[in-house]
Amino acid sequence: MPKILRGEFDHKIKHDPEPEDAGTIKFRVKVRFLGKDDDNLTFTTLSFVDEFINEDRSECQSKVNLNRFLKEAGISDYDIAYAMSHFIPFVAKITSSTSNEYSPECALEVSFDILLLGEPRIGEAVKVLLDYEIKHDPEPEKDGTIRVYARIFFGGEDYLAFTTLSFAGEFINDDRNECRSKVDLNNFFKEAGISDHDIAHAMRQLIPYIAQITSSTSNGYSPGCALEVWFALFTHDEPHIEEEVQVEEAVQIEEAVQISFDETTNICLRPASEVVVKSLTRKIYEKISCTGQKCTICLEEFNDGRRVVTLPCGHDFDDECVLKWFETNHDCPLCRFKLPCEDQ
Repeated sequence: MPKILRGEFDHKIKHDPEPEDAGTIKFRVKVRFLGKDDDNLTFTTLSFVDEFINEDRSECQSKVNLNRFLKEAGISDYDIAYAMSHFIPFVAKITSSTSNEYSPECALEVSFDILLLGEPRIGEAVKVLLDYEIKHDPEPEKDGTIRVYARIFFGGEDYLAFTTLSFAGEFINDDRNECRSKVDLNNFFKEAGISDHDIAHAMRQLIPYIAQITSSTSNGYSPGCALEVWFALFTHDEPHIEEEVQVEEAVQIEEAVQISFDETTNICLRPASEVVVKSLTRKIYEKISCTGQKCTICLEEFNDGRRVVTLPCGHDFDDECVLKWFETNHDCPLCRFKLPCEDQ
């Protein structure tokens, strides 16, 4: 388990912040591993001063998130408690002092740089593949949006799929962890049984990847473009030597997905026939008992009066969700039953 060699704090006071940032603290935390410059971990969170200093660690969301991040880096509970016992008084001293011209109307930025001795604990159980396409002339309502197509592969041919849409700035600059798309992605991974550690590892690759695309002009991206990102996770237990067949199958699937990322004619992203989608069976959902039935695209339970679409395979989905789904897919999100494609 990594050990903390050094922890360094620094701060910056903004005396004329945006009105919504008054009285807040933005934390920028970096974890570095001695001798491993390419394995840095970073984390950003936002909190109100009183909330961070005076609330119990189990109640302040920023403290909870920071504690989780440090755990995911492999730091022990003892070392986390020791670091926080110095970090919180550091923040309290800044906000209680008048000599540095801090006042409740200011915004505070605090950096926390941690140097660790040991091996980084990242990428243990999942492999991530990413690719993207920029649409330079999208429909007006899609200007500045990011659509993420997520796939989780479990070895063999089984996979789960999920699609979400948000605005670029909202997805990248969400310091309060309130972006609906990121919340939905996180819930999708949790429902699929992915651990918090592996979810964090995957998201630490996705968010900087999107930020790099949207901040570059060399690829032709501009705020008026629409961005589509393919996000594939491969998860499996560490194979034994005698499981060569299973390993070979996993490699073949991974290669197939990588190839599909490079092909614009990817069959998984071909839209279903509009005529067929319009002719699907629809009904008004009536909740008879607490069955917990839900749409596996948006992950929300069906409520009375909700319009539900039943596919030929028997699976039910929200009407609105399934319409969006079949704009870019022609298979059932659960069982891969295929509908006729638009170009057939």
